[in-house]
Amino acid sequence: MVERPPRRLMVAISINRLCMAITKYKGAVGLTNVMACLVNQKAKIFVPIDEDCQYDLVVDYQNYLYRVQVKYAEAKNGKIVVKTRSTNNYCEIRYTKDHFDVIAVWDNVGKKAYFISSNLITEGMTEMTLRLDAPKNNQTKNIRLARNYEQFNAAVA
Repeated sequence: MVERPPRRLMVAISINRLCMAITKYKGAVGLTNVMACLVNQKAKIFVPIDEDCQYDLVVDYQNYLYRVQVKYAEAKNGKIVVKTRSTNNYCEIRYTKDHFDVIAVWDNVGKKAYFISSNLITEGMTEMTLRLDAPKNNQTKNIRLARNYEQFNAAVA
């Protein structure tokens, strides 16, 4: 007879599966919405078959190919925090500009996509912030206004 795991352990396993499902769902929401935005900007989209690629899409834009990593985010307190890393239960991968050409971020609160050049990723960076509104003190240094990243061509110029 096989022993059942303790009830507490079974609940933890179920919650972990639920969290993984939510993460996959958010990824799918981000991916499909970014694809729709790219099509509206006259881009052609290719999806890699291999799930272990360091990018989610290949975008043919004005006869050039770009590797695109898609991220899901939810704006909060006037900003969108973009994770520049990938994590799972086993490891963390910090992105570099060599992993892909563009990060595409889907903000599920504002229902908009933003496109950020991988050249803005610096070594050791784990996240970057896009501001939805200009700072009240008029600071401009190190401020990334989200409205400057709404068009794909801005990320690849």
